[in-house]
Amino acid sequence: MTGNVHEVVAITFDQSGGAHYKYHYQTEGVSGVDSVTGDLYKVTTVGNIHENYIEEFPYVGTYTINVHYIGRGSAPNFSAQLRAHVTVNANGETTSEFYIENETCNP
Repeated sequence: MTGNVHEVVAITFDQSGGAHYKYHYQTEGVSGVDSVTGDLYKVTTVGNIHENYIEEFPYVGTYTINVHYIGRGSAPNFSAQLRAHVTVNANGETTSEFYIENETCNP
């Protein structure tokens, strides 16, 4: 794989001492060759991370990543998506969490 990644990071602090972190990235001009089949692919990736916390806890984090492999010619396209979330209360106890991963192949 060759190409570039564009990233944007923002951190803000509120009057209560909370920190709010946002991270966004996307690939630009990424391509590669399947090492087994020799098929050529263009790859697009977009990821977002959002985190909110005061000192260490409470903490809320949400993560989303989407990856698309676009095959040239008759090469199949396929995609992957990751979504995750976690909430930790002021006592350090996880009160909510999920991790979902989906993969799709389009011949």
